[in-house]
Amino acid sequence: MNADATNEIVDPSLSDAIKDWNDYTAESVKNALIVLEAITPVKDNVQVTQQVIEAFKNTDWQPASKKLLDPEVLAAVGRELAEIQKAAMERLMEGCNQYLVTTQEAGKKFADNLKDVKSPQQFLAAWLESSLDLVKDYQQNATDQASNLGTIQSAYKAWLQSTLQNLSAK
Repeated sequence: MNADATNEIVDPSLSDAIKDWNDYTAESVKNALIVLEAITPVKDNVQVTQQVIEAFKNTDWQPASKKLLDPEVLAAVGRELAEIQKAAMERLMEGCNQYLVTTQEAGKKFADNLKDVKSPQQFLAAWLESSLDLVKDYQQNATDQASNLGTIQSAYKAWLQSTLQNLSAK
């Protein structure tokens, strides 16, 4: 079968949809590798551990122990942590809600794409394009969630660093 015969058999919209999926898949693999290289939990853990060790080494424990027993200091530390946790939960819930909105909108888009379908190939093409749009929307949601998690992690690290500094200060 030659290329012209194939073009006559396969609806152009279906060929375009398959090409779009192939392009997206190739790009997604590259992006996934970049993301995986950016995730460094061991490095992050080592950094936090080094900060804690340095704080312990450089602390004059006599005044620090008084701070550790001061209810006002402990309450302030607890309030700061609670604020971070509350903000983190709000951000994570917003992200979950966005997934629900994306799913709801996907149904509407799919129905709209099916309005002018006249053949099984066009139906398949519409389905492929709709599902690709949905995957891209979910990917954006996941990117937003990852960004939120990075922000939350930074807030916890900053809290730990400031708490260690405040408790070990003379």
